[in-house]
Amino acid sequence: MDFTGSDAGSGDGTGRSVRVLVASDFYLQRTGVTELLDDHDCLDVLPSTPVTDLEDRISRDRPDVVVLMLAPGVRSAPQVVAVARLIKENAPEVGLLVIAPLSDSLVRALVDNGPRGVAFLLDDRITDVHTVVRVISDIVDGVVAVHAEVSDVWAGREDHRGLADLTRREFDVLAELSRGLSNSGIATSLHLSVKAVEGNLTSIFRKLGLNSDNSIDRRTTAVLTFLNANR
Repeated sequence: MDFTGSDAGSGDGTGRSVRVLVASDFYLQRTGVTELLDDHDCLDVLPSTPVTDLEDRISRDRPDVVVLMLAPGVRSAPQVVAVARLIKENAPEVGLLVIAPLSDSLVRALVDNGPRGVAFLLDDRITDVHTVVRVISDIVDGVVAVHAEVSDVWAGREDHRGLADLTRREFDVLAELSRGLSNSGIATSLHLSVKAVEGNLTSIFRKLGLNSDNSIDRRTTAVLTFLNANR
């Protein structure tokens, strides 16, 4: 299985099962995936829901991660945008895993509108449910996880020459960022001040061409650029 991300343990690191809500407008799709995930003790899998009822279910059940299933042949980008904005604006603590066929417009919609905890898997590349369980854990840990083909689109480039311009310290900061650490977590890990980490991140974003006026999540795109170059 070729995807970028990190190894993750069971649950959310606190011993509590991760609450998961599967959403799809196709009954067999959502119930089948729900049953597969329900076999794993590290997950607390809620009854599945149609996408049209997702807002009410998130408000009522407060899942840790929403798994959004999209079917081939469906114009899905608008639906993903709606769900991503719903989570980002109303429940930013909820992570989002999209499972769908590869579509540049769909990936871009997720980049531009997605919440901080987000992942994208290609439906035809998933060969076992353990991959999905692992990625759900990654999302809770704050780690981006995507199939390799998606990361090329997400990062918005086929080459990563900007990485060669990073200093050793900037490279180390970016590596820690790819583990899902916050600025304070990076500071602790590398024995730096938070202000020094912020300065390094500003320089990293500039060297990777991620300007502050870009309509993208710069942290996510920088991480995916790093992971894609080192896969």
